[in-house]
Amino acid sequence: MIRHNVDNRLIMEQMGHTDIACTENHYHRNRRSIDAKSQIISSIPEFQAK
Repeated sequence: MIRHNVDNRLIMEQMGHTDIACTENHYHRNRRSIDAKSQIISSIPEFQAK
């Protein structure tokens, strides 16, 4: 939602946070983890599209 410019207040309410910094910290940490895992999986020949 942050990447798609959804209003910070709506995101905070949905996540149950009182500060957008808290939301951003959790989101970005999780996003980096997902991106790193995706890169690892994409580098495995058996998982590459043919």
